[in-house]
Amino acid sequence: VWEEPARSARLSAAYNAAFNSHVLRTYDGEHLTLPGLAAWFTPHPHQRSAVHRMIAEPSVGLYHQVGAGKTAEMIAGAMELRRLGMAGKVGVVVPNHMLEQFTREYLALYPRANVLAAGSEDLTKDNRRLFMAKVATGDWDAIIMTHTALQKIPVSAAAQEECMSRELHGLRESLDRAGGDRAFARTVKRIEAKIMRTEEWLRDKIESSD
Repeated sequence: VWEEPARSARLSAAYNAAFNSHVLRTYDGEHLTLPGLAAWFTPHPHQRSAVHRMIAEPSVGLYHQVGAGKTAEMIAGAMELRRLGMAGKVGVVVPNHMLEQFTREYLALYPRANVLAAGSEDLTKDNRRLFMAKVATGDWDAIIMTHTALQKIPVSAAAQEECMSRELHGLRESLDRAGGDRAFARTVKRIEAKIMRTEEWLRDKIESSD
C-alpha cells in the first residue's frame, strides 16, 4: 500500500473519510456553579465535566473506576437537569442494598433537595397506589427507588406495545440493510429470529387484551 505515494494518499483519504472523520466531543465543566450543592463538597474537574456531559447528551455512561465519585456526579447531574428544566422529576434506580446510603449521600450533597425514597415494601400491592399518588402530586427533585421496587410498577399494555413496535421497526430496517450481503448471513438469521419472537409477543398481548 505504501510503496506508491499517490496510492497511499488516495487510500488514506478514503479511509479517513469513511472511518476517521468523527471527533468525539470533550467536556469541561469548570464553568458550572452547581447551585444548591453543599459548601463542604468541592467536585473534582472530572466530576464537573461528567455533569456537563449529562446536561449536553441524552444518555451517558459514567465508566469511572471505583472511588472516582460517580455517585456525586449522578446526584449533581440530576439536580442540574431539574434546575435547568430539562427534567421534570428525576428517577434514580439503585441496587436494593444501596437505597439508604444513596438517599443519605443525596441529602448530604444537596441538603435542601426534596427527595422521595422507596424500597420494595413501599410498592407492595396495598402501598403502590399511595406511592404513585405521591410521585404524581409531589414536587420532587429526585425519586429514588430500588431495582425491585421499579419492577413492581406496572407499565401499561399500550406503552409496552409502542416500545416493541419501535424495536420491530428498527429490526426490520437492520434486516433490509444486511439482507443482500452474504457476509451477514448469520446476523440476518439472528435478526429474523428476534423479529419472530417480538411479533409473537405482540400477538399474545393483543389477544390477551381483547
